[in-house]
Amino acid sequence: MATEKLPLLAIVWVGTRDQLPYIPDGGTTTARKVFVQGYAPNDSQVLLFDGDGPKEFAKTFTDVHGIWKFEDMATSIKQYKLKAVANGESSRPWSFTVLAPDAAQKR
Repeated sequence: MATEKLPLLAIVWVGTRDQLPYIPDGGTTTARKVFVQGYAPNDSQVLLFDGDGPKEFAKTFTDVHGIWKFEDMATSIKQYKLKAVANGESSRPWSFTVLAPDAAQKR
């Protein structure tokens, strides 16, 4: 049986401290702060982009296990398409929409 090779870089979790289990890719939230986590090669600088813009949204470094995270990142009411970049590699995008609290209740 063939096994699927994991990508070198990935966003594996986007969520909040009060919305469990997480914000699914393509999902919605009313959270004003999110937590983004993934993996990349050890000792890599990870840049997080929203959309295809030329400027990173945030940046950090991996820990000794290759794990990176951004905690309590401020959001606004809009659609996000997050992409992580490290060592010339890009992750698959993770999209979600931040809704106004009253808009979420009408759904």
